[in-house]
Amino acid sequence: MLTIIEDLRAADAVAVRASVAVVEKIAAGDLVRVTPCAGWDLGDLLAHMTAQHRGFAAAARGQGADPAFWAEEHAGERHVEQHAGEQRAKERRVEQHAGEQGVEQRAEVRASEDAVRRYVKAAEDVIAAFAEVGVLERTFCLPDAGGDHPGRLAIGMHLVDYTVHGWDVARAIGVDFQPGADVLARTLPIVRALPGGKARLAPGAAFGPAREVPVGADALTEILLLLGRIPSAE
Repeated sequence: MLTIIEDLRAADAVAVRASVAVVEKIAAGDLVRVTPCAGWDLGDLLAHMTAQHRGFAAAARGQGADPAFWAEEHAGERHVEQHAGEQRAKERRVEQHAGEQGVEQRAEVRASEDAVRRYVKAAEDVIAAFAEVGVLERTFCLPDAGGDHPGRLAIGMHLVDYTVHGWDVARAIGVDFQPGADVLARTLPIVRALPGGKARLAPGAAFGPAREVPVGADALTEILLLLGRIPSAE
């Protein structure tokens, strides 16, 4: 069983902020991009990352068992009603094709901006929740990870997730992701200790089967390969 005795909160905060820096580079139209997460476009991935921040923050405060904190809100959901009104107005005005494209482009801009804003807010909240006095001694309820876990272990799991998901977002939009040597040095031992086997092949598994790590691989490359990612450009 994986045990963590370190206080990983500082490293986790750096990893989360590195992911924020990448997420803030998302532009209109990017949410439909393919990601390294099988079956997820960038909008799906960002909704998952946002919900996990909210859930972990709730777990740190003793509310992790409430499924409402883990619910995913996908890009554009807040604008369904508004967009429908725009569509009806558009039909009544019989806008020209250029005008229709303009409406669609504005909707894309709103969707991406809202998704990024939600992510940044959730990231700030989880960092604040982890910084609370006594959090390391608390028990975190993480429904998707089998229930209750010690605070130190839960924060370590969160660190792994956002080191990797930050890279996932960066890969999807074609930018670099470097969370820093200290983050990678603290993440790698946890990743090496994670169980493999058939569980990695199950539907909805957090990570894919480990891939072979070449001699001399850097820390980020090893982390990605051990979690089933393909770090080299395809």
